Amino acid sequence: MYKVIWLPSLTNKVALALVVAFEYKGGKALNRDVERLTKLLKSNPMELGESREDGKRIAFEGNVHLVFEIAEDEKLVIVVEFHYRTPD
Repeated sequence: MYKVIWLPSLTNKVALALVVAFEYKGGKALNRDVERLTKLLKSNPMELGESREDGKRIAFEGNVHLVFEIAEDEKLVIVVEFHYRTPD
C-alpha cells in the first residue's frame, strides 16, 4: 500500500473545481472520480495511467486527470498536478 500526498499548492485548485462542479451538478461525480483515483494510487500506482517525461505519470478518471510521481522505495505517491474539465 502506498501513501498518497497532494502538493499543498493544489488545495485551492481542488476547492475551486468543487465549486464549479457543483454549479454544473457534477460535484458528486468529481468526488467519486478523485476518490477512485486516490484508491488506485494507493494500491498500484505503477500500473495506473500513462508514463510521462521526468518519471511522472498521468491518470484520467471521468473529468479529472492527475499528474503524479512515485517514490517506490518510500512507497509514496505525490500528486503534482490536478485538472478538472466541466461536464459537456
